[in-house]
Amino acid sequence: DGGTLDVDVKPRLGPAEEFMREVDGNADLLDLARVPLFLLLLISMSRRGQMLPTRRFDVYENVIDQLLEDHQNRRAVASSARDRPPLHPRHLRELLARLAFEYQRRVVFGPIAERVVETDIRRALCDPDFLAMAPAEATAVAADLVDVAEGQIGVLVRQGTRHLGFLHRVLQAQLAAEHGAHHLDQAAVAQVFADRASDPRWTQVRSEEHTS
Repeated sequence: DGGTLDVDVKPRLGPAEEFMREVDGNADLLDLARVPLFLLLLISMSRRGQMLPTRRFDVYENVIDQLLEDHQNRRAVASSARDRPPLHPRHLRELLARLAFEYQRRVVFGPIAERVVETDIRRALCDPDFLAMAPAEATAVAADLVDVAEGQIGVLVRQGTRHLGFLHRVLQAQLAAEHGAHHLDQAAVAQVFADRASDPRWTQVRSEEHTS
């Protein structure tokens, strides 16, 4: 009949606008986006076409996954120059989780002396409940890992000339929670939390433990 049909067509959002819409629509993401480290991760996920997590704990886990993946890629390139192959990604993550839990238990949240980290790595690698390495092998692997922490592990980074630490405190808490959830029995977990019930620095660990 010659008339025109009015259709309300909304303009298609560009990638940047779509990203901001997703972040603005989630209180956890909006809060995390105020931290440059997590903002960069969220942008990276969005650019790769991944769906953004809806919970902050999923973001923390994704940060660790991405940093360890980057580490493994770099180590794969360098492995041809070394006699020892790098630790399996699962073992590296479990090792970092053990360290994180131990430092949370000791109430250590800042830079840690390199020799202390190396000793703790060596002890963990020799643990018969973990990799049960021979002392000589564990010593060599620990030295390699501390050297790699010069900037390639990502999760554990150099903080000053002779100190190391976790890239961000929440990553230490996330990994500590993973260790508690998968390697401690319920009684041991309950005792650890009871001993530190009033310590706000353990809030992250308790929260993640309850979501595992």
